[in-house]
Amino acid sequence: MRITNNLVYENGGIGIICSLDCYDILTENNRVYDNPKTGIMLFRHTHNSIVRNNTISNSDRGIVITESPDNEVHNNVIYNVSNGILLVHPTSPDDGFTTGNRVYNNTVINADNGINVGNSNDNIPANNTFQNITSFEYSLENGGEVIIEDQRFTNDKISGKSGTNIATISNSGTITVDNNDSENVDDDDNNIYDTNGDSYIVELSDETITIESIN
Repeated sequence: MRITNNLVYENGGIGIICSLDCYDILTENNRVYDNPKTGIMLFRHTHNSIVRNNTISNSDRGIVITESPDNEVHNNVIYNVSNGILLVHPTSPDDGFTTGNRVYNNTVINADNGINVGNSNDNIPANNTFQNITSFEYSLENGGEVIIEDQRFTNDKISGKSGTNIATISNSGTITVDNNDSENVDDDDNNIYDTNGDSYIVELSDETITIESIN
């Protein structure tokens, strides 16, 4: 199925949703706005699908992937939302697990949180751009695990909330880490890490770190 070149606006909840064993769906070049809950959603074992080159605005959540593996989300512009991109999984899954999704080259502007990860793992955000994020560029909770690749950081905050959450930063050059006085985050080598050599891995639970790229 191809969902392309549409105006999708003022629906009661979600703008575009693919749900229950959907696969090989292309959602591209849509203008999605003024949908109060979510702009675009992949739900209930939607897999091997692509969401790209869409513009999403004025929703609570921009793009949501839940109970759905192995999708690609890239080159979307999301603005004026509470949460930009969510990779989440319910406590009691019914239809699949949110894993193996790649989220890259997206831009999130004017949001509380850029990328939210909850109770899911092995998802890879890469080379995303964040502007005017008021809370956290990355928010992890309920045992969320994320692998961040090819990312340039500009005082980006990674927050871990409930549960033990793991953030891995790879192939992103040399970074500095401000552990915000957390006792559970390593504080060695002057907080400088070359992620091209060895990945920087941190466990976060009710803690926040701030990452800055230095080359």
